Amino acid sequence: MIMVTHDVEEAVYMSSKVIIMEPRPGRVKEIVDIDLPYPRDRTSDKFINYRNKI
Repeated sequence: MIMVTHDVEEAVYMSSKVIIMEPRPGRVKEIVDIDLPYPRDRTSDKFINYRNKI
């Protein structure tokens, strides 16, 4: 499934992989694999590190 969001926290919470796009032209800037167990804890250090990286 592909989901588009502008909310970084939502992307980390729901995804196993986040694709970061460049503004123009719309090219892939970076692909981040999210290695967190489910259910995800938004207050964990690892979750916060992913959120800050993205």
